[in-house]
Amino acid sequence: MKPSPIFKTLNRFLKRHPVEDVERFWEDEAGYRDWVTNKPDGYVINVVRDGKLVLHKATCGTVTDFSQQMTVFGVKVCSKDRANLESLCRAAFKREPESCGRCFSEDDRPGNGRTKNFHLPLPAQVYSLLRDEASRANRPATVLARQAIEDWLRQRRKAATHDAIAAYVAEMAGTGADLDPAFEAASLEYLAESERRP
Repeated sequence: MKPSPIFKTLNRFLKRHPVEDVERFWEDEAGYRDWVTNKPDGYVINVVRDGKLVLHKATCGTVTDFSQQMTVFGVKVCSKDRANLESLCRAAFKREPESCGRCFSEDDRPGNGRTKNFHLPLPAQVYSLLRDEASRANRPATVLARQAIEDWLRQRRKAATHDAIAAYVAEMAGTGADLDPAFEAASLEYLAESERRP
């Protein structure tokens, strides 16, 4: 089947700018079936002839109904890393893909205000270490990076809370806010009573 203009745009872009961990399937049912079977935690962009771009999970029935010709009427662009596919769509087509309503909750869809993309260039060494760790853990690098950022932010919030409490204690030391007369009297009374006990 003759490729549509959007297929040609995708092909030209990937030839000039290969994207790591991205595979493309057109008129290759066996290759695509093998990919989704062996990477059930992956993602698929269905590039439809009319120009529509839809992001699916690799287990979605919409893109795994092999009673139809999955790679003839639409190109399947696949990756274990969702962010790679979203970045590819922005770079090649200047827009975000739509998200399959069966695969993703409302909170997990791009452009809904609840999730945001954050382009973060990494030094080559950090990038390599992150990729190596993702390979060892058999998890997308973006998931590990997000978890690392979330853990770091939690630690920063804890440290900020500790510093704020310490600053308040230092500022209030020796003031009325520091000494509670009733509590101090009760404490002295308890100590005196303890010393009188045999």
